[in-house]
Amino acid sequence: MKKIFFKSVLCSVLSAGCGANHIPPGSQFAMAEVLIRHELASPRSYLQSHTDRCPCFVLVGEQDLPAEQLAALSRTGSAFLPGSSWVAGQGTRIRVGLPQSRWNGNFDVVHSYDCGRGCGGSGRALLRYDGARWRVIDEK
Repeated sequence: MKKIFFKSVLCSVLSAGCGANHIPPGSQFAMAEVLIRHELASPRSYLQSHTDRCPCFVLVGEQDLPAEQLAALSRTGSAFLPGSSWVAGQGTRIRVGLPQSRWNGNFDVVHSYDCGRGCGGSGRALLRYDGARWRVIDEK
């Protein structure tokens, strides 16, 4: 009896943990917007100190950030445009990687900035998706 109870509890815990790592299709774009807003607000971020001088061109994985998120980010005072229209030397290209799940329900996300020859930066963020929204937990 104890063996069966232990197995059922273990299966419940493991399946709950695995379920937390699935995100709905298209959610990566909301994640990218949350991460970029976090970067804009962070005084130690490359993005915070460079967006006032030039437009930002955003890719999430290999896709352009949709117009809805670009417009919302542009309301911060900086210009945000589709990443596919970036030309080296004309603004900053922001590449946000796709979320990579961790065992505990959090996600690792790599992001980078490129503004041409010898200019740019990169980082790694830890995010959590609670089923309704994304939150940045830590950033390096």
